[in-house]
Amino acid sequence: ERYLSVFYDYLHEKMYDYHVLQADETPVLVSKENRTSGSRHYMWVYRTGKMYQDKPIVLYEYQPSRNADHPRVFLKDFQGICVTDGYQVYHTLEKEREDLRIAYFALKQIQAIYREENKLEGMSAQDRLKNRQLTVKPLVDAYFTWVKKNVLVVAAKSKTANGLTYSINQETYLRTFLEDGEVPMDNNAALSAGYFYPHLFQRIA
Repeated sequence: ERYLSVFYDYLHEKMYDYHVLQADETPVLVSKENRTSGSRHYMWVYRTGKMYQDKPIVLYEYQPSRNADHPRVFLKDFQGICVTDGYQVYHTLEKEREDLRIAYFALKQIQAIYREENKLEGMSAQDRLKNRQLTVKPLVDAYFTWVKKNVLVVAAKSKTANGLTYSINQETYLRTFLEDGEVPMDNNAALSAGYFYPHLFQRIA
């Protein structure tokens, strides 16, 4: 156990080298530790972002509660984006730490846009355009609605505000693919890293 603890701490520290982490917590039933049989404890999981496919790090942390103190301690030295669900604890941490961005809602919308667009691969330009209007455009509309709403409530000079403003300023150009079935959604063919929504997401964060 002593050696595993050292290795765990090493991986925990290495996590801080990444720009994006993902976190979640799930209940587990525990019958010991002086608690009522069947009472809920929680297993917290922290991992490097899904996009980092080379040597991902996934760490589990057993805790007796769902208290904000647990992620607060685990993420205390992390500076970047933490992708989570909508649990209020994470939003509490975001308010406490300016450098920790909880980007759940924006990321989910962006993922949904790509998911629907990927379904149109192989279609003719005419069919792609028709389906984009039916399935992709509503998601893009929702994304920009979210951006315009939240730019009014974030700190004016924060990185988040800069990212949201960038999205708004580029909206006309980012919507071009919705009007022409021959226009790709992003520029991955020219830039292996890709720009468009992933690029916007990095700026927002």
